[in-house]
Formats: sequence, C-alpha cells, structure tokens
Amino acid sequence: MRILVINGPNLNLLGIREPEIYGDGNYYDLCEKINLKCRELNIDVDIFQSNHEGEIVDKIGESYKETDGIIINPAAYTHTSIAIADALKAVSLPYVEVHISDLSKREEFRQISYIRDEALATVMGKGFDGYLEAIDILNTIVTLELSKGYPCGEVEAPPSKSYTHRALILGAFSKQSIIKNVVLSEDIFETIDCLRNLGANVGIEDDTVTIGGLNLLDIKNNTEIYCGDSGSTLRFLIPICLLAGSRVTFKGTERLLSRPLDEYEKFCKEVGFSFEKNRDSVTVFGNLSCGDYKITSSVSSQYVTGLLLALSVIEGKSTVEVVGKIESKPYIYITVDILKKFGIDVSVNENTITVIGKQLIDNKEYAVEFDASNSAYLEALNFVGNIRVNSTDNPTVQGDIIYKEMFSRLKNGEKKFDLEDCPDLAPIMFSASCLFGGAEFTGTRRLQYKESNRNVTMKQELEKFGVLVKIEENSVIINAENIQKPTKMLVGHNDHRVVMALALLCVKYGGKIRGAQAVKKSFPNFFDRLEELGVKLKEI
Repeated sequence: MRILVINGPNLNLLGIREPEIYGDGNYYDLCEKINLKCRELNIDVDIFQSNHEGEIVDKIGESYKETDGIIINPAAYTHTSIAIADALKAVSLPYVEVHISDLSKREEFRQISYIRDEALATVMGKGFDGYLEAIDILNTIVTLELSKGYPCGEVEAPPSKSYTHRALILGAFSKQSIIKNVVLSEDIFETIDCLRNLGANVGIEDDTVTIGGLNLLDIKNNTEIYCGDSGSTLRFLIPICLLAGSRVTFKGTERLLSRPLDEYEKFCKEVGFSFEKNRDSVTVFGNLSCGDYKITSSVSSQYVTGLLLALSVIEGKSTVEVVGKIESKPYIYITVDILKKFGIDVSVNENTITVIGKQLIDNKEYAVEFDASNSAYLEALNFVGNIRVNSTDNPTVQGDIIYKEMFSRLKNGEKKFDLEDCPDLAPIMFSASCLFGGAEFTGTRRLQYKESNRNVTMKQELEKFGVLVKIEENSVIINAENIQKPTKMLVGHNDHRVVMALALLCVKYGGKIRGAQAVKKSFPNFFDRLEELGVKLKEI
C-alpha cells in the first residue's frame, strides 16, 4: 500500500507557531512519527508540504495512478479552497481529513470544511497522533474486484439487525436472556459494548449472546459510551439513559453525530431534561418515568422505538402519541412485535401506543428472525442469475419484505416506486432499476440522513456506469439506457448498503469497489455469500 500525506500552509512552522494550540513538536518530529508508523505497517509513504494552493492541487493530481489513499491537512485552505476539494474529487482516491487542533472549539470561520463531505473520516484535536489514526483508517480499506458472472444456488437469509438491537436491549433488563442467531456486525457490537458499559453482563459464543443484569441504579454519573457509527444504538439508548437520573455522554463517529437528533432535544426541553449536543458528543440527564408522551417521527421512527423501549423497562402504564406523519412506520411494528415477544403488554390504537412496563423483563430465549432489508440485496441477484434465499417466505412484520413485490413490479416493466416507508431498500432499487433502463423513485428525502447521503453517493457511483441520475427534493429519477461497465473505480462511501447495491451491477458488468469493508456494519459475510453463489471476486 502507498499513501500520500499532504500538509498545507504554515505546518512547516510547527514548534514555532502557537505551541499552545499546535504543541511543541516540530515538522521534522511529525514526519518521523508518520514514517515510523508506516514502516511498522509496511506502507510506502510520501510526505508533502506546501504553502501554495496550486502546488497542493498539482500534487493531488499527480497521485492519481501512484497512490492508494491520501491523508490531508489543508490547514487554512480547509476553509477556503474549492480547488483542493475539486482535485480530491477528480482523482477519486480515498482520503482522511486531519487537523492537529480541534476546529470545533475554535473560531467560527474554521467550522467550514470544503473537503469533509467526501472524506472517509475526519480526525481532529488529537495532535500528531491524529495522523497515525488516519493511517490506520486507510490501512483498513478493502478493494474488491468482481467479475461478470451468473450466480446460482441457495443461501440462508441473514439475521435481522433491527430485531437484534431491540432484543439485546430488552434482554439486558432481564436476569439472563439468551439471544440466538445473532449477526455480529459492527452495529450490533456497538450496542453490546454500550450495554456492557452501562452495567449489563454479556457473554458471546458463536452466534449466541447471553445478556442480563442491567440495573438503572447502577449507571454511574458521567458515564461515557461509544456508539461508533450505529444510529440505532444511539437513538435507542438515549431514552434508556434518561431513566437513570445520571449524566451519560454518548460519543461516536462524526457522521453519526451529524445525523438528526432534534426530536430528542425537543422532547427533553419539553419535559425539563438536559440535552447537550456538540460536534463530538451528546450528553443527557433526566429522570424519565411512566406517563403520557408525544413525539414526532418525521425524520426517523427510531425516536419512537427508543422511547417505547425505555418505557417498557420501568413499572407502570405509559402512552406514546406519534404526532404528525409517521416515517418508516413498519419499524415501529417491529418494536411492538419484539416487546410482545419479551412479555410486555403493548397495544396500538391509530397513532397512540400504550405500553405497560415492568422493572424486570422476563428471562427469554429468543432466536432472531431473518433480515428482510439485507435479504433484498442478496435476492436482487436473481436479476442476473438464479438463486434462492432461504427463510424469506416466513411470516414477518418487517416492512422491507415489500422488496419481493417491488422486484416483481420492476420485472413487469413498472417505472415508479415510492420508498418513503422502506428507505433502506433505496440503494438496491436504484441499482436494480438500472438493469431495466431506470425508474423514478419518490420518498427519497430522508436518504440524506443515512450512513452517507445516499441520493448523492448513489448518483456519483451510478454515473460511473454511464447512468444519468437526477436528484430532486423528494425524488430520484434514473435513466440507464446507456449503462456500461464502470469507467472508474467504484467507491463505497463507508456505507454498507451502497457497497451491496454496487455489487449487483458489478456481477452484471464487472467492476472494482473500494471500501468494500463497509458491509461489516450490518452484513459482515455478504461477500462470502456471493462467493457461495459462484460470484468470482478477489481483493486487490
């Protein structure tokens, strides 16, 4: 692996320039630290520094065929240089943005970054060690080449991530529950680690998790938990921690903490709880009790689920009225279903959900059902092959099972689809539609709040296949009449569903996907399943 490290203006003055902000180490010390780290990892590195914008742009351009990834600290150009941002986009190499100081705590003008939206990650406020973290990030990138092929055979459907999150949280409040058929993805590990840090006893053996013993009174004041990039973990556990009467701080990736939490902030203000959000953390403090509550879910149903989970683990009757339009309503049905499976008395009357909670959840042995969302990304291979995904005919309340109907309509020539209640199907529907000349999709507004802005990232990648994509406020129009083998390296944008959606088109046309490791977030053995079906792939 070969990486390029670019440092912008005045970083050659490290050790002299404002040591109270940038530290006492000089530029030579920084370079030595970077070189040592790269030698340990057997990485070739080119370190470059310039005080001139044009020289940095030229260096990025020269890296196109010689470099696997870039670490860049543009310094003051971070806030001003569209040219550097355009150069990074042009070479389409993975890059990590680094800053020695924490820009979020500095002047207002430093809050602007023209390169952040396309970066794999941004590392700030960690001094010279931030460069070492960036090297580790680039070193984890996996690039896969998929050959054209005809997949055939049968595979098992993956376990549901949605059900697993909920089952783990409820099981934590029992004496001891056993959750079977668990997919140990990155998101599920984040939930397990957070519950363990809050006081739950957790054991893992193969695909079985034994969990229990979490007592709200044991949650200590000023507890910190790390949610990684898992929106479910963060949004489900915020109300749980509001039960504790202790200050709890949530940390996670920058992308996670940039996703909306407005409804919780509004909810906390209305009931008199503390909710403090900044760039790198969210801190809550409250003493949530049984009662009648109102909350909106115009951005995410996860707000409703989080509140329901919390109210189910305290003694007494509560109601949750969902105000206004309900987004992703089927996910609320999943929550109601799992509450019933764990012995919680819950009922739904139009937009009001009544839950009678209990302080100690019944011990439960529960096997997680199949994941409709991720199964869609496998079953789409039937568009280019002949496969069977077992278990997907089992009864389920998962809304994303609608993929079966959507796939059938697509095959029958339909061109208009609404994704409002099934946003996780958007990437695979976008890709699948390309095999039939394209389609028009509505209900796409919320895709901007996912692991990536999926409207934008799918547009960028589909265009590499010669596909035309038009993004409107709440719709996406795809014209794939001239689709062809991709002309450039495909990029996963650290988004598991984008990677899996691109894989479908690569099986049809061939292609290379950089950042394929993103599937670990929800479906870590996705590419193993593809190989089982005869898809030829290799790491490059």
